[in-house]
Amino acid sequence: MNYLAPRNKVHLAVERSEEEKLEEPIMSTGFLRALRLDGWAHHSAWGHDSIIDSYIALLWREKNQTDTPTAWFIGGESRYPSPELLFGALVILTEAAALDIFRAMSAGDLAPQRIQTGPSLDEICRLQHEAKEYGHTDPYPCGVAAALAWALSATPAGPVTGQPTPRLPTQDQIEAERWAATAARAQQQSRPTEWYAGVEGALMWVRGQTHRPF
Repeated sequence: MNYLAPRNKVHLAVERSEEEKLEEPIMSTGFLRALRLDGWAHHSAWGHDSIIDSYIALLWREKNQTDTPTAWFIGGESRYPSPELLFGALVILTEAAALDIFRAMSAGDLAPQRIQTGPSLDEICRLQHEAKEYGHTDPYPCGVAAALAWALSATPAGPVTGQPTPRLPTQDQIEAERWAATAARAQQQSRPTEWYAGVEGALMWVRGQTHRPF
């Protein structure tokens, strides 16, 4: 299920015992909103600290009845300049499905991104065929081809997450997969970074968020 690096290879979160206390303020200024995930308490939250310019998260397991989070992501050596990078860290920590993390972070969005008109299915088919031809030698069009094949339901699972999609993916499934590609590219996974960039660009194009990827 996990497409990101093993936890011992990425210094993202610190598990805390119930006895430990937070000695510093949780947040300076920014926003904080609820993060509803199975197995985690309802007062778990994520947000942005504008002083350190990093996205942050604080999580309590359901059995943790203390004021001290079980785990948190608050700056330090690991900063998260985009929500996608925090999303990737949360996938590793919680082992939840990428789509569940995306939906939890998108709930009650204060500034939802406007969805532009995307390409037609015919346009997607043409670019997928073109990218497949180039993808034999270049990882970028290979990533584009993989993403578009999934968007057309020609492959049964997301190209990055591997999560099954029994029919044409929905808008939030496409966006969650795009977030996964962004996170995986930043964490330098087993595939070339250009492959993840191809997936990212293709899915942004499908959503009408950018120009044709090539």
